[in-house]
Amino acid sequence: MSPSVEIEQLGCQVMPDAEHRRHFGHHFRFRDRNAGTSWTYHRIRVPIESLLCRYGNVGEGDYPGGLGAILGLAASLIGVDLRRIAERIRERIAEEPVIAKHPLIQKVGSLAVLGTAGIYQLPQPLMLEPCHNGVDVIEGNHRYLALILLGETRVDGFDWSRITPTT
Repeated sequence: MSPSVEIEQLGCQVMPDAEHRRHFGHHFRFRDRNAGTSWTYHRIRVPIESLLCRYGNVGEGDYPGGLGAILGLAASLIGVDLRRIAERIRERIAEEPVIAKHPLIQKVGSLAVLGTAGIYQLPQPLMLEPCHNGVDVIEGNHRYLALILLGETRVDGFDWSRITPTT
């Protein structure tokens, strides 16, 4: 990970296996069941400028081309700074206001309406993973985009690389 990324450690939270599976059972890393296990999540806070898109195209499962196609960005969003994606959302809405009606853009907008506290109260955990050149967003791209649009400079999430069984 880049030495310039300041990661603040905010403590731990324990999550029972049933809740952990509900959120992350689809990930290869957690495919085996561990009945009776609890999981320790380490909460971190990072600067907004460190956030990078981990996936090729956010929202592509629901809409062909996902956000990249809607925003006229690269075919793959892997490694793209989330601030650039948020900036492009603003630009596209200014260029073509009808784009604001696209469901993927509306999703980001409806999250922004919740405000910072509302976004952090949503039940799906936000997941980050420190990497060599920043912090990859594992879960929560739309929520982090909304936080960027709200002007946040530092954001919280759980460190994906440090989820560990506790019992």
